[in-house]
Amino acid sequence: TWEAVNNQLLEDSRFGMVIQGCAFLNDKVKEIQAGALSPMEKVLAAHDFVKQSVRWNENEALYVSAQNLSTPFNEKIGNSADVNLILVQMLKKLDFNVIPLALSTRSNGFLSPIYPSLDRLNYVVAYVWIDGVPYFADATEKFLPVGMLPVRCLNLKGRLITHNSEADWVDLIPVKKNKQTVQVDLAINPDLSMSGTILRNSYDYAALNFRNHYEEYNSQDEYITDEESDNPGLSITNFQLTCLDSIYKPVGESFDVKVKNRIAKAGQQLYLYPLLFEQMTENPFKTEERKCPVDFVYPSELTVLCKYAIPEGYKIVELPQSQILKNPEKNLSMQYQVTQIGNTVNLTYKYSQTATHFSIDEYADIRAFFSELIKKHAEPVILESL
Repeated sequence: TWEAVNNQLLEDSRFGMVIQGCAFLNDKVKEIQAGALSPMEKVLAAHDFVKQSVRWNENEALYVSAQNLSTPFNEKIGNSADVNLILVQMLKKLDFNVIPLALSTRSNGFLSPIYPSLDRLNYVVAYVWIDGVPYFADATEKFLPVGMLPVRCLNLKGRLITHNSEADWVDLIPVKKNKQTVQVDLAINPDLSMSGTILRNSYDYAALNFRNHYEEYNSQDEYITDEESDNPGLSITNFQLTCLDSIYKPVGESFDVKVKNRIAKAGQQLYLYPLLFEQMTENPFKTEERKCPVDFVYPSELTVLCKYAIPEGYKIVELPQSQILKNPEKNLSMQYQVTQIGNTVNLTYKYSQTATHFSIDEYADIRAFFSELIKKHAEPVILESL
């Protein structure tokens, strides 16, 4: 039974029995307690301290690597269980209600409530109540905030390991989104290039992914070169990055740009595709049939606001029609609106995906949704010379 698994872990010297004592944490605990901190600030301070004190060696583990937690703490490196069980014990010392949450990572397969298995568990995080609200806490990754799980842990359900007889399952469905907002303000030049600004803000999982990705570059110039390479026709003349290290704030990117070869000319007409670099051109769901569910990992949201100043000598002769698109379950949606104000074209676009898992039976609807979305993305604003 899962209750037997629970009890075995609690009595294991490399799991339950190791979460006690830990006198090496006492000085930092006293320092945090002495500060005039709110409960959330105390948890963030403990989370940050563990991150800085014990570097994760990238080994996923349910059990600690030594007979006591002082060993990885003193060596300043350990597996995921070392890191997160030190966090659990530190939060206990700070008088929080915190319980180890055991789970199976995405690469390790799902846990089944019907078929108990100790061998299926391969990871543990902290599950802590702050002002009566439960939060996930994992201190293995530099840019991972309290309240979010690493992507590898977003795997249906985990199991609380506790002496409390009411211990049960916890949904590992993310409460945060992969969210981005993009603002484009461009003027079309006489040579049909465009110049202006692009602002991009990344939140939650989008911010986490950006920070992890940006860390791989040796310099800002290297990142800019890669952006230009990924977006043909884009030339970045100035770039500013904000809140890169403030992991509880969105990452902000500001680009001064010049864009070439993104407006098609046919006779006296110009064709502008207003989603610019956010345009989808291929359906990610290519096959007609699917034999396994669709897993989007986390909810997503993309908002794009574009403003294009039309050059003198041209008039707008055709705009894409506004459209709201939804799947039958209404957990996939798109809103698309293009309007004209004077000599400017304004686009308001929002894509939203609120569910993370879709069954095989829903596949045809998902595929059809993206097929219609791509058709809308492909509709141009048509300009004509006077």
